[in-house]
Amino acid sequence: MRTALHTAGMLIFGLGMLAAFAALVHWRSTLPVVEAPGAAAGASAAPAPRSPRQALADGLATTLAIAHESLASDPSRAAHTLDAARRIAETGGFAALESIRQARHALQNGSPQAAREALAGSARLRAASSAPPPSGPLQRYQGAVLINRYGARIGEVTGARGQELLVRLEGGEARAVPATELVFGPVKGLGTTRVAWPA
Repeated sequence: MRTALHTAGMLIFGLGMLAAFAALVHWRSTLPVVEAPGAAAGASAAPAPRSPRQALADGLATTLAIAHESLASDPSRAAHTLDAARRIAETGGFAALESIRQARHALQNGSPQAAREALAGSARLRAASSAPPPSGPLQRYQGAVLINRYGARIGEVTGARGQELLVRLEGGEARAVPATELVFGPVKGLGTTRVAWPA
């Protein structure tokens, strides 16, 4: 008898809990939906596009990582990659330039270990940049070498039109590129003037 009463009590208690849960669900479904402040804006906002200088810094980081990995196994590839990294750093005015020059010199002297040590600080320095935006007429860049974010030559500047550079890509295609998409290296009287198009 006591067992039957206990079972009946548990059954009634369980049914009561189910009824209470159903009532709670119904009550919650009738409440208006209120979004947290800024939730809708945050959900629809696209990430801010990277600036050309940030894209060039990313290319430098990738190039330095490849150079570092190649030092032990393929010194020839490491040398070419360090040369590309130097072109990027010179064009963007990155503070890693001196470390890259030291690494390249050490590798040329047959010391991959010294090159690795020189590159150790370049990752911390790569984001620092002292290159000012271009001043004066863009026509000064006529004849400059156009490089991509990895320091490879992709064309040549053939002239300027307003705030655009006219370039001829390696395959022969002519393009007009807005100055806002480019990173301008120093104009050199001696040596190579470069412009980076890190798109």
